[in-house]
Amino acid sequence: MPQVEMQSEIPLFFEDRASHISDNPDWRELCWVSGREPRLWMRPEMYQGLMRSVQQQLELTTDHSLLEVGCAAGMLAKGFAPLCKQYVGLDIAPGAVAKARTLGLPNATFEVANAQQMVYPDGAFDRAVCYDVLTNFDSFAKVEPILREMVRMVKPGGKALVGSIPDESCKEAFLKRAGEVSKELDAKFGPLPPPPQKHRGPWKRLASFFKKEPPASTPEIVCYYFRKEDFLRLGQELNVHVEIGAVHDENPYAAYRFNVIYSQIR
Repeated sequence: MPQVEMQSEIPLFFEDRASHISDNPDWRELCWVSGREPRLWMRPEMYQGLMRSVQQQLELTTDHSLLEVGCAAGMLAKGFAPLCKQYVGLDIAPGAVAKARTLGLPNATFEVANAQQMVYPDGAFDRAVCYDVLTNFDSFAKVEPILREMVRMVKPGGKALVGSIPDESCKEAFLKRAGEVSKELDAKFGPLPPPPQKHRGPWKRLASFFKKEPPASTPEIVCYYFRKEDFLRLGQELNVHVEIGAVHDENPYAAYRFNVIYSQIR
């Protein structure tokens, strides 16, 4: 199947965000790079609920190898790596991967790769996960090559989970709920914290003192929506078992998103 060109805004977005954080990123910085709402994701129950949900739906154990597609700076890797024997994180943005490598996870490696055409052989991993990433793609045609690659790379009997997919049939209700959640977070935690200041080494800071740099364009988060039927159809084409799973209950958008689990037939 021909590969669909990756949207050019995606690596730009994550490269820009990775340039704002330190070489030893804290939790808020990891949320920033991933494009996640820190007031939600800095709550332990939100993160732990996600880990439990993925572990259960993937049937993930410490005997398994796990591939994460779209790892950014390693926010989820910090939770996934302890749940498996070997963790490999892939992302298209070199700056984000460089930050992930500073996390010091002993069983983890991070690589720069285009998720639509990966270099690993068939059946290289026991499990694969891609969580809260598809929202960056504006069509299923651009998502499909990623799904095919994930399924190809899991072993017979293995599972690939694609998570937190916005449901097109719930778009209006989701947008309404998003406004409600934003107001709830403002009332409980105050306004959204400002983004981290751009991280600069000493030579760059000195250079900027003498020469004013033009303002860079700032990529923005855009959320795209998908139909469950497209994921089911692809599963039939690939001759794998397909299950539509729920997003963990701690997520305030659980009713408007879904997971897809592809299982290779033994």
